[in-house]
Amino acid sequence: MLLISIGAIQAQFVEYSQFQMSPSSLNPALTGIAHGPRIAMLYRNQWPQLNGGANGGFTSYHLDYTQHVESLSGGIGLSVDQHQVGDGLYKRSTFTGSYAYQARNRTNTFAVRIGLSALYQFQGYDVNNLRFLDQIDPVYGFTNISGIPNASADAGQLQPNLHEFNMNAGLSLVSPRGYLGLSFYNFLPSPSLFENSIKNGGFRVHGSYSFPLDVRRKSINFIAPFALFSHQGELNRITLGTELTIYPMFFSLGFRHTIGGSDAVYTGLGLALQQFKLMYSHDIHFTQASAMQASHEVSLIFNLSKETNSVRPSYIEGKLLCPSNFLY
Repeated sequence: MLLISIGAIQAQFVEYSQFQMSPSSLNPALTGIAHGPRIAMLYRNQWPQLNGGANGGFTSYHLDYTQHVESLSGGIGLSVDQHQVGDGLYKRSTFTGSYAYQARNRTNTFAVRIGLSALYQFQGYDVNNLRFLDQIDPVYGFTNISGIPNASADAGQLQPNLHEFNMNAGLSLVSPRGYLGLSFYNFLPSPSLFENSIKNGGFRVHGSYSFPLDVRRKSINFIAPFALFSHQGELNRITLGTELTIYPMFFSLGFRHTIGGSDAVYTGLGLALQQFKLMYSHDIHFTQASAMQASHEVSLIFNLSKETNSVRPSYIEGKLLCPSNFLY
């Protein structure tokens, strides 16, 4: 059962509930949108009941550095991702570099961004901890009378590791209050560890816009509905939700529906200061499999600059427009 789960996820891009906390992972065209320098760290443990411990389920770690560079007319970014199943039974590590070109309009109220990213990915599984049908002894199971695992001829026929290079691209329209984007992932031909796994290539359509709660003055409290549609192979997923910011706290509520598959509801609570953000979210999955009922996610953001907006930074406008979406 666990091997089947690995085959189902090994080629998929991971979709965080807190996807707006790492804009460059959502769309390379959003690289540097928060100006920065900005460091984002995310941890997700999906299906934690699959195996005990912090790495027992399908766990994901993400670290990225992004920055808007005015002399380059856009943003640059570097990121590292690692995903693993069952305490390292399967691992996938990805190293990505990205650049987004930004073209502002004359009044600096919105911008068009085009992004491209290149990635190197390594994935593999621990053959020594896998179990095969030809290992089964009718009396003692997978071991002999001395408790030593039986040898398997099938194990030598597997490809335990895979290295690949791929590309992502994206387009987005952004303003200090929101964004609308389209991104394409892994569009180069890609090999697979498993014959029946989902193909890597896919696309996402996504957007969000923030509405101030006090229209009479420049408010730091907002409500921001968001939407995300993901397509990959035969997998189609829709995420809808909203975020409420009542400074310095923010709250998130979302619903994720996989067409022809499972649904999930997630809630999040966070602290948002100008240069520091912390968020925890919890997913509840509606599925009959008891090992897949919940997910936990934590993100930590550091903005190393007082600038939080690449469209209208203070050195362009003479004053800083208050960011109205915690994406920025």
